[in-house]
Amino acid sequence: MNLSSLLPPEAVLAALKARDKKQALKSLAAQAAELTPLSEREIYATLMEREESGGTSMGGGVCIPHGRFKDLKTLHAFFAKLEKPVAFGAPDGKP
Repeated sequence: MNLSSLLPPEAVLAALKARDKKQALKSLAAQAAELTPLSEREIYATLMEREESGGTSMGGGVCIPHGRFKDLKTLHAFFAKLEKPVAFGAPDGKP
């Protein structure tokens, strides 16, 4: 598997506008729903469930929201750079 098959151009959001973590995850879920057979609602619920069980922020402005979907048979990745940082519960306390 090469990077372009894992991360196609339409899975890259270069300046995502979000006022908070929930809005960022909703936007990611909306984009993922367009590129996968999953619904936006299912993706968002899974991402939020994962965040509630243990945050995915690593600090240094990096967060890796993720989830497992039983009906998804292939790996999908998305990259987003937020237009402005938002609080994500990072261990360093920075957005």
